[in-house]
Amino acid sequence: MRKFIIDTDTGSDDASAIMMAIASPDVEILGITTLAGNISLEQATKNALQTLEICGEDIKVYPGAAAPIRRPLVMADGVHGKDGMGDQGLIHPTRTAETKHAVDFIVETARKYPGEVEIVALGP
Repeated sequence: MRKFIIDTDTGSDDASAIMMAIASPDVEILGITTLAGNISLEQATKNALQTLEICGEDIKVYPGAAAPIRRPLVMADGVHGKDGMGDQGLIHPTRTAETKHAVDFIVETARKYPGEVEIVALGP
């Protein structure tokens, strides 16, 4: 079983990738980390939570960076809509994200499973 941490700026394209990973019998998703990219960190986190709820999964979501470190944030709301999902009013998650920062989650998980964790970098 492959152990994934999915790092995402959860627009509609990333939501589809998360759904495909959930459906794979060969993948265990240890957690989802979010960051700003297609949309804001807050919206990317909501979209990840909503995607997991739609799939009936209780995978934890850990927010990370609200902007790139070395360049200005450039979002793709002209492509994915302001909510990253085509502005259809579908994003109303009932769960909330974890308070632990994404980087801390990644480090702890990599230490727990040395050499086993694959980071699936869907974000920018």
